[in-house]
Amino acid sequence: MSGGENILEELRTAKKTYRRLYKSEISDKQLVTMATSNAAYAFLLEKITGRIAAGLSADYVAIRPRVADPYAALVGARLADVSLVVYRGNPLYGDEAMLPFFRRFPGEIFRFRVQGAPKICRYNVPALLDAIRTNVGYKKTLPFLPLVS
Repeated sequence: MSGGENILEELRTAKKTYRRLYKSEISDKQLVTMATSNAAYAFLLEKITGRIAAGLSADYVAIRPRVADPYAALVGARLADVSLVVYRGNPLYGDEAMLPFFRRFPGEIFRFRVQGAPKICRYNVPALLDAIRTNVGYKKTLPFLPLVS
């Protein structure tokens, strides 16, 4: 990890770094595989997660693609492009348009904006940020979560 603000930035940084170091391209598919199934194998979690398959944890992200190739779309995605995050089969975060899907599962739903886009979440992210701000004594911003309540 390069210390980027989020995994999407990490993928782009890895692509640029590979190009700079090796004077060649690494495919977007290779990058996504490194961040998903290869990471699961590295941490001995391949029987739990790392790919979409029957019997594994249903962990996935859906994005609004900017290009046709799904791997290139993921590597090029920005936070505002993330339309849905599902962990262990439960929706945790997504576009407000995903509200009907969220309502099929138990739990409270919170609304807020990320980079101007209306989002929903299973966790009260604005309250979490308020608690952080209270405890550190100033308005703390988290670049990996550009949130506006």
